[in-house]
Amino acid sequence: MNVDRSQLRTVLATWLAVTGAAAAWVGQLVFGYLVADAACADGTRHWGLDIKVWDGLLSLGALLLAGAAIGTGFLLWRATAREPRVDPRGRVGFLGFWGVVGGLFFVALIVLTAIGILYLEQCRQG
Repeated sequence: MNVDRSQLRTVLATWLAVTGAAAAWVGQLVFGYLVADAACADGTRHWGLDIKVWDGLLSLGALLLAGAAIGTGFLLWRATAREPRVDPRGRVGFLGFWGVVGGLFFVALIVLTAIGILYLEQCRQG
């Protein structure tokens, strides 16, 4: 991977590495809430939404996006470690490293959220 900080590709890859996994988890929470609300509301019960299938697909998509973010962060980190002259201040490598660390944290959150979604009772009025 070419690591020239002035290239738009490197900037976008750095943003993906740093924020991708967190955005995936937030998306899992927000869209999971919307699916649960649509499946459990009285007016939309006749739509026949299978909440477990939709939430499982959302969780899988979140895991894939988080995995892409971790992979991108690892590639950035490794590329700057091999050629330190392309990023003399180490900004891209630093963000790539913390994208990997943060991504692993958010993968754990995505998995825990998926376990809660898929194994707890849905549509319970409280």
